[in-house]
Amino acid sequence: EVLDISYNGIEYREDVFKKLKDALSFSSLTDLNVSHNPIGYYSAKYFGSALNGTSRLETLNLSHCEISAGGAYAILEGLKRNVCLQNLDLSYNDLRGGALLSKKWHEMFKANKTLLTLKLDGSFIGNDAVLQITKGLVCHPKITKLSLRLCGAEDSSI
Repeated sequence: EVLDISYNGIEYREDVFKKLKDALSFSSLTDLNVSHNPIGYYSAKYFGSALNGTSRLETLNLSHCEISAGGAYAILEGLKRNVCLQNLDLSYNDLRGGALLSKKWHEMFKANKTLLTLKLDGSFIGNDAVLQITKGLVCHPKITKLSLRLCGAEDSSI
């Protein structure tokens, strides 16, 4: 099943995202597009928690959702234990997070074996995160598409 709620102006409301988290846990939803909604940090935490649960979700698009590093941290934590998600788009969110978030990328790749596609275009993750992601790819050879355009990596040695 597919649910596309993109471009709806959905902002963070705890009651809405608790219901969405429950729906992800108990439904046959496989594809969710929430892109272009300013859901922010707290809603991203609900997605991280849902990914950690019994979700059957295979594709999640959270591009252009005003998610910060804290929200990304929660999503990556959920992905460490997720066994279904194959495609994740976090493009055009400001995911600058320093060393702690950079390490979380590597940890996620070491633990998660189902993710096939990751899009981080325009996410400002920076050099350290790009290095951690490339190190993580060694642990996760199933990745078929990794998109890092305009991600803030400036070091020519990457």
